[in-house]
Amino acid sequence: MEFTEENALMTAVSGDDGSFAFENVPYGNWYIREIKPITGFVLNETVYDVNISENEQVVEIEIVNELLRGNIALTKVDAEYTDTKLTGAVFEVYKDTNDNGELDSEDELIGTLTEKEIGQYEMNDLLYGRYFILESASPDSYIRDEGVYEVFIDTDGKTYQVENTEGKGFANEPMRGNLKIVKTSSDGKVEGFAFRITGANGYDVTLETDENGEIFLEGLRIGEYKISEVNNSVSAMYILPADKEAAVQVGSTTVVEMHNELRDTPKTGDNSKLGLWLALAGVSVAGIAACGIIGFKKKKKEDN
Repeated sequence: MEFTEENALMTAVSGDDGSFAFENVPYGNWYIREIKPITGFVLNETVYDVNISENEQVVEIEIVNELLRGNIALTKVDAEYTDTKLTGAVFEVYKDTNDNGELDSEDELIGTLTEKEIGQYEMNDLLYGRYFILESASPDSYIRDEGVYEVFIDTDGKTYQVENTEGKGFANEPMRGNLKIVKTSSDGKVEGFAFRITGANGYDVTLETDENGEIFLEGLRIGEYKISEVNNSVSAMYILPADKEAAVQVGSTTVVEMHNELRDTPKTGDNSKLGLWLALAGVSVAGIAACGIIGFKKKKKEDN
């Protein structure tokens, strides 16, 4: 049976004290059921069977309504890698006490979301009404979201998801800085040297210096990076420098200097020891000739 205001034979609205009455109810069996609860309460769907069998009979019914409650939840993620959940954030929850639809000094701070597991935050059993969620502290190395997010709880048992990136969760942008590599060399050549840069979140690139001997990396995540020079055709004549570690800081540029020295190579046209080499060569040839003559003479003697 469907219970609505349209198919009801009689309706009554409870007063300020919660009481209601149906008067002059005819003899017989009647069904009484709540069809609309008080705001902020759960509808009581119990059907009460009432029998009127006496004149001026009074039947008392007690109908109890439970408070409507809902939950707030969010998933904290990296804005660039949304599968990466972040821990360590703090979210404050405010009740819209003055019911003006905006967060102000009159609203009540009722607590903070609890991190149930990494990146999963929630608060349960909140009563009917409007709430504001504010991130008051972000995870380490991430920028705090300064937005205010509204949730209106009007469905019992429902969990309301709070997102700042639709379909991806509550994302934070990483803090960023810059890295500059400056190349110098003993002969002044600086263009075309290759460097591999590795670091935070699997960052791994290989780049070459420009005409000024520089590589500029803008907007890197803050953290530690390793700079290694890589052999190529330009660096073949140079001794490669040792790897260096560099810390990229928020909003600043970290400069790393890398220097190359030329390898030692024999100079073209150097005849300073030519006489010695020729003398040694002459001795070697003479020795070979002597061995040949001795061998020849010995052979002839044996033949005789």
